[in-house]
Amino acid sequence: MSAPPPRPLRLEALDASFHLTPEQKARLRPEMDAAAVEHLVRWLLPEDREAMLANFSIPPVPEYVPGKPYRVSNQTIVGFSDPVLQTALEAIWAPIWARATDAQLIRQADAPFPGLDAERRKRQLDDEVPDNDP
Repeated sequence: MSAPPPRPLRLEALDASFHLTPEQKARLRPEMDAAAVEHLVRWLLPEDREAMLANFSIPPVPEYVPGKPYRVSNQTIVGFSDPVLQTALEAIWAPIWARATDAQLIRQADAPFPGLDAERRKRQLDDEVPDNDP
């Protein structure tokens, strides 16, 4: 008896009918781009969507107040072996890196977060922190 074939990582085609609900959008961490998160999740099998959304959402805790500090989940997806999903993941992180200073990008050089290397290349940064950048 042979093992069943591996479960696919993503759908063959983007599910354009899927949209984040207002509740799902409201739970996204403020720094996350809702449209980019939705784009990534549209590629996923329906049974995997909620688990993926948890990676970009504020944990459901009764004491959470919008605009106040909150504890981020330890879950952070930092990469996919699938190039389509990886590109979608990097698009989620791109606005975060675009707001970072050059020094912040340099200090994060070893961080595994998606899109960091692309932003560093875009700015042509090396590993030396500028003296005038906090």
